Amino acid sequence: ALVWDRRDWSRSRWLQGRQVTLRLGRLRRTMAFGTAASAFLLIAMALLTYVQAALGPGMGSDGVFLQITAELQHAAAVIAAAVGWLPGWVLA
Repeated sequence: ALVWDRRDWSRSRWLQGRQVTLRLGRLRRTMAFGTAASAFLLIAMALLTYVQAALGPGMGSDGVFLQITAELQHAAAVIAAAVGWLPGWVLA
């Protein structure tokens, strides 16, 4: 916080809000850049969710992904058993 105040980064050009105008035919909408970016991100996530739902299960009952998943679960179990003697506050 002291460095932030000393350098006065709050007035930086990079941290100032930007306005963007989105046009779709005759429709125009002006909004903050962060709002537009988050809207596009949410739309992309929704489209990917719909694609996944349309294609069915993401992982079959065999193959390399199943093997990787099993190995990761095994590694997590081994690590959990190795550090299980430590109190919770140490791991936190």
